[in-house]
Amino acid sequence: MCLVGGTRIPLLSGKDESLEALATGERTVVYACTRTGRVVTAYCQVSKSETATEGVLVELDNGASIGCASTQQFLGRDGTDVAAGDLHVSASVMPLYTKRDKDGYVLVQQNYSGRWQKAHWIVARSGLLGPIPRFEGQRTIIHHRNFDEADNRPENLEFMGANDHSVFHRSLVERNEYWQSPEFEARRIEALGEKAKTPEGHAYFAERGRKNIVKYMEERPEHFRASVAGNGARGAPVLANYNSSDRGRAKSREMASRMHRCELCGEEVRSYIGLHNHRKYRHGYNHLVVGVRPTSEPTTLYCVTMAEHEHVAVSAGVFLRTCSSGDFVQF
Repeated sequence: MCLVGGTRIPLLSGKDESLEALATGERTVVYACTRTGRVVTAYCQVSKSETATEGVLVELDNGASIGCASTQQFLGRDGTDVAAGDLHVSASVMPLYTKRDKDGYVLVQQNYSGRWQKAHWIVARSGLLGPIPRFEGQRTIIHHRNFDEADNRPENLEFMGANDHSVFHRSLVERNEYWQSPEFEARRIEALGEKAKTPEGHAYFAERGRKNIVKYMEERPEHFRASVAGNGARGAPVLANYNSSDRGRAKSREMASRMHRCELCGEEVRSYIGLHNHRKYRHGYNHLVVGVRPTSEPTTLYCVTMAEHEHVAVSAGVFLRTCSSGDFVQF
């Protein structure tokens, strides 16, 4: 890996740092990617590599650019490596997409599926927290020790049972008198009501209700089955009659031909399935190269090494091939 020192790397702490600042010999946790598009996390080290007199500046469709040696390899969207000097305009490279959810947790889009996954669970499933434990009668969750939901360093994460986690947070609330006051409770209820009026809030409470129902189904299956016994038999004839009626057929045709506006580009696409495919193939899961320009100024290059993976994410939003893992110092 031969990158200029100003190249920035997204860290699991929620910040990003330049390669020059990270070249201390210490290891740090970063995002990595397999050739199949699965985003994982891994430890890496950064070191000075060499001084280059010639290089290239690779420009991406998100406005970012990466200065590197012409031999630096980029992970293509198809899982193959392409040297920077061989990249062409419109070449598709493997992306890193992240965002925050409504609760402040970092979400990462998995390129192999398009699904968004919480970063702290990516850390756990990458094996950086050890075996994932089970808690008797409880769902396993991950607690952020410093209460910063964006700080996903392994040392800040701890497995807990969901019930134990709730008790722990309630104990913190009980120590704060203001949080127990009628004034705070009134403001809390008012804030929840206002939140429920927004599209985001409505979606949040709908999802919360769905999870509560699923939990009820899992924890009290016999009671659930007794509660819904006969629902299918009662509803099936009604639904079948509606679907075969003139009104039902008209509704199906109307929904299939309904136009939906893409929130990313404004284009109108027919049907929900069409909108899903449009998002996936027009906007999702890749970055495009828009330019490759030669540079001739002498530049110190830096190298990233990892023990178990070959490609590391940079803050420009793509994955690059690392140096040989043989130089990685195990801790």
